[in-house]
Amino acid sequence: METNNRINFYARRDLGDRLSVTFRFIREHWKILLKYAALLALPFALIQGYFMFSVTDMTSIYTNDVPGMLFSVGGYLLVHLSCMVVMSAFAASLLKAYDEGRLSPAAKWKDFTHFMPFVGRTLTMVVVLIGLCVAAVIAIIILAMLPTVGLVLSMLVLFGGFIAILPPLTLVFYPLYFEGMREGRAFKKGFALGWKNWGTTFVMMLVLSILVSTISYVFAIPTYVWSFATMFGYQFDPFAGYQYVASFLASFGSYVMQPVLFIGMAFHYFACREKAEQVSVQASVANFENL
Repeated sequence: METNNRINFYARRDLGDRLSVTFRFIREHWKILLKYAALLALPFALIQGYFMFSVTDMTSIYTNDVPGMLFSVGGYLLVHLSCMVVMSAFAASLLKAYDEGRLSPAAKWKDFTHFMPFVGRTLTMVVVLIGLCVAAVIAIIILAMLPTVGLVLSMLVLFGGFIAILPPLTLVFYPLYFEGMREGRAFKKGFALGWKNWGTTFVMMLVLSILVSTISYVFAIPTYVWSFATMFGYQFDPFAGYQYVASFLASFGSYVMQPVLFIGMAFHYFACREKAEQVSVQASVANFENL
C-alpha cells in the first residue's frame, strides 16, 4: 500500500507492479533524473567518443595496428566501467534521497549525500566481481586443457554458468546501498535473493534491458549510418568529425539510460526482500512499539 501518495519501497508486488512502480518513480522525477544523469554522463561520453570511434575504425585493422587496437579497446572498457560505477551510485543516491524525504524538483546536488560513499562501495564490489570473473576464466582454461573435457565442452560450461549466475549477480549491489552491509555479506545476500527469485529476476532484467537498449539505439542512429555507408565504400572526411560526434552520441545515450535499469532492478530487489523478510511488517511493528 502507498501512503501519502509516496512510493513504499518495501511492498509485495508482482512483476507487473514492479515495472509499474519503476515507471511511476521515473515519471515523477524524470527532470532531476535526466538533469544529473546527463551531467554525469557528459565527460565520460566525450572521452568514450574517441575510444568508440577508434574501436570501430577499420583502418587500424587493415594496417595491423595491434597496439593501437589494444589501447582503444582497453580505454573503451575502462571508461565504460567507470561510468557504470558512477551511474549506479547516482541512481542509488537518488533512491536514498527519496526514501529520506530529500528528493524534490528543486533538489540540488548537495542533497545526494550518499553519492561519493556509494561510488567507493560500488567500485569495491566491481573489483570483487572482476576477480571472480578472472578466477572463473582461469578455471575454464584449465578445464579445457584436460583431454577428457576439451574446448567445446568448456565453452558450453562457461556460457551456461554465465547465464545461470548473471541474474543473481545483478542484485549483489543493493544490500551495499540500502542495508549498509560490507561487500562479502552484501554479495552473499544479494546473490541468494537473486537465486531464489531467478525467473522473475531474469525477466525483469531482460525487459528493462530491452527498454533501455531500444531508447539508446535512437542515439546510435548516426553510428549505424556511418557504418552502413563505409560498408558500401563511402568514406567520410576524417577531419569533419562526423565519426566522433556519432560515437559520442551513442555513448551519451547509453549512459544516460543506465539509471533506469538500476532503478527498476532496485524495486525488484525491494520486492524480493519484502517477500523473504516481510520488511514492511517488521517496520510497522517497530513503529507501534515506539508509540
